[in-house]
Amino acid sequence: MPPPHHPIFRPRSTAAGAARGRGAFTLLELLVALAMAGIIAGSMYSALRVGFRARASAEAAVEPIRTAELATALLRADFESVMPIGGTFAITFTGTDQQGQGGLPGDYVEFFTLGNPNDVYTAQAAASATGMMNQTGRSNGNSTAVPAEVRKVWVGLATYPAPGGGTEQVLVRQVTSNLLAEIAPDPDEEVLCRGVRSLNFRYFDGQTWQDSWDSTQVSNAIPSAVEMVIELDRSTNGQQRIIQFPRTFLLSCSTLSPTNIATPTDTTGAAGGGTTP
Repeated sequence: MPPPHHPIFRPRSTAAGAARGRGAFTLLELLVALAMAGIIAGSMYSALRVGFRARASAEAAVEPIRTAELATALLRADFESVMPIGGTFAITFTGTDQQGQGGLPGDYVEFFTLGNPNDVYTAQAAASATGMMNQTGRSNGNSTAVPAEVRKVWVGLATYPAPGGGTEQVLVRQVTSNLLAEIAPDPDEEVLCRGVRSLNFRYFDGQTWQDSWDSTQVSNAIPSAVEMVIELDRSTNGQQRIIQFPRTFLLSCSTLSPTNIATPTDTTGAAGGGTTP
């Protein structure tokens, strides 16, 4: 008769039992994990800081050129649509040469214009507004642009409160509409560019550039071209940064010969269009 079977009990491993019985990390493991998390967080912060500084530097470099470019783009349409002298309105073209703050150029010009030639109502839009649409929902085959309203425009410098306190010079355009009103309306004023150090206009008479222009003194003629030079002040932390931005506009309705028009020479920077003396 075989002996009875007895189960064999083996003592389990002490290390395995300790591993299964432990429910938390040791202090050393926590310190190592915290150190690694701190290193990763510091690296991420450094990378983000470098990125934000690069972004701020790029915006500071591009902002003056972009601001001046947008301002001149708005004025280009006004200058290229200047009205010739004569007609229903008492139209004149006056460019005044004067000094602004610090003895720097602070010129201004006043003229009459049709405004932006791209900002007009098409005949289809006019027909739609008056209900003159055919049964297909289209205008009656006429897609000719309707002329814009004659407006009086004044461009010059004005003093405005600065964002950080104090005052600053800004480039301003004043537009007066409804010129046949019985009571002269107040012009609508808009700021085109801030931080303007100086503004200089010159006018081409077909042969030479003039510092000022008065149509009543030149047989009611308007210049062939207008040169505008905006000087922006972007000085920060005691470092002077002056940017010149020249542009030339051709006046299509001028009766003067536009031959030999000298386009101002500038040194275009990386951002395009600006000149830093």
